[in-house]
Amino acid sequence: MKIIESMLRGKYRDQLLCEDGIFIGNKLVAVIDGVTSHGTLFWHGGSSGRFAKDMLCEYLRTHEDELAELSAKECFHRLNCVLAERGWEVYPSLYEGAPSADRLAEYPRACVILFNSVVGEVWSYGDCQCRIGEELHCEEKEVDRLLSELRAFVIMSGMREQAARMKVPVQGFAVPHMNSNEDEQENIEQVSGLKAFEKEYLARSGMHDIGREAVVPLIKKQLWFENRHGLFGYPVLNGLNFAEEMIKVWMVPSGTGIIRRISGCCNSMGSAGPLNG
Repeated sequence: MKIIESMLRGKYRDQLLCEDGIFIGNKLVAVIDGVTSHGTLFWHGGSSGRFAKDMLCEYLRTHEDELAELSAKECFHRLNCVLAERGWEVYPSLYEGAPSADRLAEYPRACVILFNSVVGEVWSYGDCQCRIGEELHCEEKEVDRLLSELRAFVIMSGMREQAARMKVPVQGFAVPHMNSNEDEQENIEQVSGLKAFEKEYLARSGMHDIGREAVVPLIKKQLWFENRHGLFGYPVLNGLNFAEEMIKVWMVPSGTGIIRRISGCCNSMGSAGPLNG
């Protein structure tokens, strides 16, 4: 296994706040995507996403040999238990009884994708992205697609409302259109177009992020679909429940390059770095 390149850059100016991590060992290479926190609790002075990333990276570092000999199911189940155990050590009361609606957003969460050189496989639990050779693997959540469209709708309506109040025409924006189709790559590009449109509009209008304000309550509601089957269900390590059927496993032929990425368009190169297995 040869690491050609790796890069990690968080969304905050202070990279110590970054909720994403990369673990590079002798047998395992993992990318951890700590889920953005929508709660109010501080975990070791940081967000729940950063806490999840830190705990998983540390466990991978100290238990790499053991994890490399497990199956994908056993590995992710173990990592999920680690989140529960480490979380309980910080906030024991949070893990007493079934999670309630008012505290569901507080739990540390993360998505993980890793390469196990012992068996020559990529394992994924969550919506991290990778390319193995020329084959692209994107696990975008249906609920993300839905909220992206809603966010764009709110911004577009705000733009038109503002233009009407100022009695000026709405012009100068290339508004992307979302189509229902089965082309995964085309859908990814459309969602990215919506995000680019939103960024451009906010920058040019000087408005606060009305799109995000509109979807935040729905982002919290989506947590009820974690690790559940159905249209809006999706996998994520949360220390609460686990769905082994949602694990993705891909074989990696010897000498094949791997690119892993945890945010943005998955056909972009080099965010998590190419790896030869």
